[in-house]
Formats: sequence, C-alpha cells, structure tokens
Amino acid sequence: MPTPAAEVEVDTALVRALLVDQHPDLADRPLAVVASGWDNVVVRLGADLAVRMPRRSAAAVLVEHEQRWLPELARLVGAVVPVPVPLRAGRPALGYPWAWSVVPWFPGRTLGSVAGGPGVGEALADFVSALHVPAPDDAPPNAVRAVPPPHADGRRPGTTRVRTGPARRGAGDRLADGGRPAGGCRASRLGAR
Repeated sequence: MPTPAAEVEVDTALVRALLVDQHPDLADRPLAVVASGWDNVVVRLGADLAVRMPRRSAAAVLVEHEQRWLPELARLVGAVVPVPVPLRAGRPALGYPWAWSVVPWFPGRTLGSVAGGPGVGEALADFVSALHVPAPDDAPPNAVRAVPPPHADGRRPGTTRVRTGPARRGAGDRLADGGRPAGGCRASRLGAR
C-alpha cells in the first residue's frame, strides 16, 4: 500500500515560522527534514532536537496522545530504552492545523543494519518486561492500531486458532513459565499459558 498523500506539506520554512512564533529561543537552530513517513514529518533541529509534525489529520490526535503518554511510558521503560518525550508542545498556528512536538534527537542506525546477538534479545526482554503493565484507566483507545489483524484466512474477526496436540518445549516455554534464559535477562510473562 502506498504512503498516503500529505494533507499539509511540512518543510523547513513552515517549521522555522512556527518556531519563531511559539518557541523563538529555538528558531535560530539549523533545520533539515530527515524523514517523512506515513503520518509524520521529522525535522532535525540543531544537533540535539527534532520537530515531529503530523502531515495528515489521521495522525493529529496521535501526536496529542504522544504528548500525554510518552512521559508515562518513559517512567516505565526509560531505564531500558530512550523515549522521545516531548520537550515542547506546539499548537496550531500560521495555517498549520495541528499540535506538534519538539523532542530529543536520538542518534542511531536503521534496525536492519545492526547485527543481532544476545544483547538485542536481552534489551528486548527488559523492554517488554518493563512495558507489560495494565494500561491506565484513562489510556486512549485507538481504532487503527492494537486491533486484530485482517481475517484473510477466512476466520471470523476476534477468533483465535487453537493448537491441539503435544507442544514442543524449549527456551521460549521456559521464559513463559517465568524461567530465566542464559544471560540473565528478565523474563516477560507475555504469552504465558
């Protein structure tokens, strides 16, 4: 499926104008568009910040959710993985219709270019373990994400295929049973029977 067309074109001139209007102390920093994805455009702001701006209305409420919930997620997983908690919030202005955020810039590499290994699995286990807590009562629902996958295999939506017969036990079962794999990372209870 192709990336949807932008409803608003986000470029460095727009970002600069919004910064001058709302965060003038940041407005003289260098700007460069570094990513334009399905929902948002990311503009590098100097060496240590980025501006995250929706490019279509479907993403606008998601940025508002990020502004509200990323600080909560950082409290849960910030010791394991950096979280781009918004440092500043922007509001609709100058013809731009949605909220936007100034976030920390995290240098990194594309996941596919990083070799795997035990460290990756341990970090993932620590992250999932820290994140796997009940959602707060006021957590927002999302009708687009966190929904069952399409039912292309002919099953009715909301049904699950049940495996019958003996199951092979392995390292994953030890993790699901609360055991600890070699390397000492914490086990997640996700997928536990």
